Amino acid sequence: YNHGLILQPQVYAGYKDFSIYVWGNAPLWDVNDVAGNEIDVYLDYYHSFSFIDVEASLNMYSYPGQEYPTTLELFAGVFYPIGDVTVFADINVDLLANAGATFYELGLEYQKDLSKRFSIAAKALGGIGSKKFNSYNLEVEKSVLNFVGGNIGLTYSICDGLFLDAGYYHNFIIDDEIKQAIRDIYDVPSSAFELKIRKEF
Repeated sequence: YNHGLILQPQVYAGYKDFSIYVWGNAPLWDVNDVAGNEIDVYLDYYHSFSFIDVEASLNMYSYPGQEYPTTLELFAGVFYPIGDVTVFADINVDLLANAGATFYELGLEYQKDLSKRFSIAAKALGGIGSKKFNSYNLEVEKSVLNFVGGNIGLTYSICDGLFLDAGYYHNFIIDDEIKQAIRDIYDVPSSAFELKIRKEF
């Protein structure tokens, strides 16, 4: 949304199968004159059974100083590990701003330790927006496969608990109407490179 410099602080805390995650977005160098303040809070439950993992979370998205309404989403996902690969399917349902709007994802994840200091992770997925989701967010009145895409990332362990992550993602927009709506409304690229440093306690 903004071609300048932004700050994205995040804090995560977990206990057994439960966790809370807070993420923020704030422009530090505003090039586009586009407000970008955002605070998200995730309350999450994740449990591993003998053959499958399940996750459920309640997620709040708020936009201080912007016209976008605060909303609440319910997330549910299932994950089936096969060696280093995990097959997953999940669903997001809006509960407030666009109640009933739904977005589905289906894909594969891959994670592997390459050495004591390096690990690699990759994901390939597809996303389907319901008619209500696409109408509200993109002004496209239909349910359709919105995109297929993926990402790949490399993590380097600098020292105990300190990590450097480098990642790249790209999405291929399938539907022509969705593609045009993203250009007209958001004018954002479908790929990005990310570099971040994180500390675990």
